[in-house]
Amino acid sequence: MDDAILAGGVARLSAALWKNTFPGVTGWKRYFGAATVGMGVSSYAGVYAWAIFSPGFKLAHITGINQHQRQMDTLNRLHQDENFRGSLSLAGRVYLRGGQPDACNKQTHPPPTNNSCFTRFSIVSS
Repeated sequence: MDDAILAGGVARLSAALWKNTFPGVTGWKRYFGAATVGMGVSSYAGVYAWAIFSPGFKLAHITGINQHQRQMDTLNRLHQDENFRGSLSLAGRVYLRGGQPDACNKQTHPPPTNNSCFTRFSIVSS
């Protein structure tokens, strides 16, 4: 990430050395402005590229989705267990309901389906 920011600043500084690039700006403002814009644009592009092309980011994202899915499955199983719900305190019952009041919890929700992120961020290359 730091390399992308530095590369953007250097690229814009080298562009500022060419006199036809920014004809209306002179002096130190020319170089300072060029470096600032280059670093800002490249930092945004670097974060985007890192999120899209980094295998570590994809793996962490998929791991987070899997962990959330396991937690929701566990909470759904515990929510259906009458003995477990009867032994909970008020705070435990609120957590198990997801913080919703009883009136909102009367409706049934279908179990979560597989997220489309599994197809977008596939670890195994096809």
